[in-house]
Amino acid sequence: MISVAICTRQRPVLLRNMLESCVNMAGDPRSDIEFIVVENGPKEQAESIVQDFAGRLDIRYAHVPETGLVHARNGAIEAFLDGEGDWMAFMDDDLIVDPQWLVEMLNVMQKYPTGLAFAGRHHRLEQDGTVSPAYHIGPPVGVRSGIPTWNISTANFLFHRSVVDPEGYGIRFHPAFNLSGGEDTHFARVLKRNRITIHWVENAIVREYLHEERLTLKVMAARGISRGNNQGQSAIIFYGPVGGRILSMVYVVVFLINFVTYGLATVLVYPFSKNLFRKLRSQWINFLLSAIGRVRSLFLPSLPVYAEVAGR
Repeated sequence: MISVAICTRQRPVLLRNMLESCVNMAGDPRSDIEFIVVENGPKEQAESIVQDFAGRLDIRYAHVPETGLVHARNGAIEAFLDGEGDWMAFMDDDLIVDPQWLVEMLNVMQKYPTGLAFAGRHHRLEQDGTVSPAYHIGPPVGVRSGIPTWNISTANFLFHRSVVDPEGYGIRFHPAFNLSGGEDTHFARVLKRNRITIHWVENAIVREYLHEERLTLKVMAARGISRGNNQGQSAIIFYGPVGGRILSMVYVVVFLINFVTYGLATVLVYPFSKNLFRKLRSQWINFLLSAIGRVRSLFLPSLPVYAEVAGR
């Protein structure tokens, strides 16, 4: 059985939409699937929403009162371990799940029977439905399924019970990233250290429509800096205060070189291709923001970008 954990906090409209897309998911005789809705923070509407879907989904409810992403995800792991699932998946409450998600995931799992972790495509869409170049996660679009990757999103991530079971690897999300995000990046790094390969599943897709407040320059800049800050914090946790900071300074130099290179390329392609211009411009800005975030991580903890709820 696959147990899909959906962490939610004060977003009943988005949660309902997400669960509706799960109802439309195609079944597969190779595996049953259940859903665990984990409400984070104060109890509000999530439990009644779970009850509304009980007739259409195999679904159960859990509550984690301590606010924060890491508390919610680690609480979801405990709820999963209390059940019968062999595999655990994480999805977010603001997604629309592709109807073929389960089929595509199982296809690749079948090809890699010894694999312990799998990750799928997380498309972030702007209001017109186009994929946002500002929030790219994962390998380039169109790569072959099955390739190893550690650039993942917990919005579309599946792993075997042994990864989190205390009698196996016993891995958990690190509390340093509780309100900042970046817990998925660090989790993937822990898997890599334990020689657990994450296999890519190109056609197991989830889609997220970005909220308007997330598309403002102020918010995008804060999140870009936060990503760099989180990566720096992760390096410090892994390699110590000296080694982690040295590694971050190396990345700062690399990011600044790429910032200059992509800036020149952005100017050159502008007259010929507006689409390529937009992609290069986004990458150009992200290199600068990541460099700023890495510098910030040398002295300061990660930004609490998830302290407030975005969306309804």
